[in-house]
Amino acid sequence: IMHFGRGAGKMPTASAVVGDIIEIGRNLLSQSNARIGCTCYESKTILGIQELQAKYYVRMTVEDRPGVLAGIAGVFGNT
Repeated sequence: IMHFGRGAGKMPTASAVVGDIIEIGRNLLSQSNARIGCTCYESKTILGIQELQAKYYVRMTVEDRPGVLAGIAGVFGNT
């Protein structure tokens, strides 16, 4: 393989090339051709949605008038 051109400089370019080579090796080992191959799914148990506990952050831009936040809270309460 021959790499040439201006690139982003010695270290950034070298880091990208090494990263690509490592990704190719991982994909060959896992027999995957995905952009980012997953090598962990086989040994993990998938939990049901009822067993999950997670934190979320929701940001909204809404009209500043009475009842808007109550309507949003109602939607979240129904799910």
